[in-house]
Amino acid sequence: AVTAIDPDAAYQAPSMRELLGVQVWAFQAFSVTASLLGAIGLVLAFSGTYAVVAFLLAQRTREFGIRMAIGATVRQIVAGMMGETMRTASIGLGSGVVITFALARAFGGVIPIIPAFTLRTYSVGLLVVLAATATAALLPSLRVGRIDPSSALRAE
Repeated sequence: AVTAIDPDAAYQAPSMRELLGVQVWAFQAFSVTASLLGAIGLVLAFSGTYAVVAFLLAQRTREFGIRMAIGATVRQIVAGMMGETMRTASIGLGSGVVITFALARAFGGVIPIIPAFTLRTYSVGLLVVLAATATAALLPSLRVGRIDPSSALRAE
């Protein structure tokens, strides 16, 4: 229609394939950005958990020395630290899932781009965070086995 009116007009109509390509590119860019932000968040959560558990272990060195001197095994001490860490992580993850479910239900009907709450997606995310938390807690906890009970008791 533009060519019929003015054959010299500088107008070019994009094809449907080009229009869809731009939209697909935008969704892919947002998806990559969200994935990258999620990975950064997971690394920060991992490093934060690692640092907190390492700090708690350093603060409780004397306690672990006493426990080992009276017969506690490294396995028992590591299991205790893992239990404490996973209990705390479970409280945080449970709260997060409840809040996420509530927000997804509240905004799912209002904003059409928000996907429906699917159990599989959130379960995979939950398992990834739990695995990262368990690994972050296990690494410093395994150092407890190298504590010499007599030197731990002498330390202040």
